Amino acid sequence: MKPIEVVRGTFTRRTKMLFSRVFIVVQNVITISMLACTLIMSMQIRHLVTAPLGFDTADKLTIYSYENFVGSDFPVFLDRLRALPGVNSIAVSNGTPADGGYNIGLPLKGDTDITSFQYFYATPGFMDMFGITLNTDRHAEGDAIVYLNEAALNKLGMKATDCHLSDRFPFRNLSGFPDNLQFGGVFNNFRVRSILDPQWPMFILIIDKPEQPSCVTLQTDGDPMETYAAARKIYKEVFHEELSQWQPPTVTDQIAQVFEKEQHTTHIVMLFALIAIIISTLGLVAMSTYFIRQRAKEIAIRKVFGSTGNQIRARLIRTFLLHVAVAFVIAVPIVVWLMHKWISEYSYRITWWPWIIVAGAAVLLISYAAVAIQSHIAGNENPVKNIKQE
Repeated sequence: MKPIEVVRGTFTRRTKMLFSRVFIVVQNVITISMLACTLIMSMQIRHLVTAPLGFDTADKLTIYSYENFVGSDFPVFLDRLRALPGVNSIAVSNGTPADGGYNIGLPLKGDTDITSFQYFYATPGFMDMFGITLNTDRHAEGDAIVYLNEAALNKLGMKATDCHLSDRFPFRNLSGFPDNLQFGGVFNNFRVRSILDPQWPMFILIIDKPEQPSCVTLQTDGDPMETYAAARKIYKEVFHEELSQWQPPTVTDQIAQVFEKEQHTTHIVMLFALIAIIISTLGLVAMSTYFIRQRAKEIAIRKVFGSTGNQIRARLIRTFLLHVAVAFVIAVPIVVWLMHKWISEYSYRITWWPWIIVAGAAVLLISYAAVAIQSHIAGNENPVKNIKQE
């Protein structure tokens, strides 16, 4: 090494680290790709879980049972639930918008195909509890009122201003629908179970005593799990058996459960992304230490001839960040190919490409942190230590 070549900028000899450079680039390609996929998948699942469904999901607990809710002890159970300090209101039904209620397929008069309807039996207060609003309210009075959504109204060939239910659908022939059934109006559309479910034709029967109810929904305040624990205790005391239900207790968890498989996949990708980040960071620390030691004399000569510590650090860090930039260019088409194929399966999706940039920026910061300490040490080292005769 000739010092004058370093000063003139004509020094061309470089440490042979071709394999190391390729290794660093490959590590960063994997890290950026997996981190970008993790971010995109996480945000997409969160987008699906928190999507506006048209009904209120907050602070609601559901208790499911069948045989016990039709017995003589059921009113006692309801009264004790109402007495709980964390319960504001109660609605009895045969399902909720989160679980989809019931489905029935019937041939409408004049149609050859079967039409599927989602429907709910519920006590007064059910629609208010879930924030289901009316587009058209006929102010019907009575102990059995049915409300339709726009899709059901169209299927039945009705208008919102009609006074009577269409005879195309045999409402009064259905179990639990009394003869004095009245048309109450049209409710605004909401989606059952998740945002990905189609917009079904739906109707809601509001009745004082639903036949064979399966669900009790509690509107709570405070800690919902404390209220649920108290409700389980009451259930055991009244019905003399443990509460066992197939659904999570909260409405928000029921919606999240729809995407349980996707969430598990996201967690696995997240774990591998974390491992990739750790391996990449360790690799960068090791390679930067080795690389800086190889260039120790060059760094010392530059300092002797006037280079500052900041200039030395910037030069060393820039070398490694360039590898990250190359890795980002390679990783982008990989992530686009993987995520475009995955996210196209969802009709309701996020704008996902900015998360590739976020992942690249995150890896850039991690790489900077990994080499900054070694570069700081090299930039502040006494040059005499590395140019003295050995």
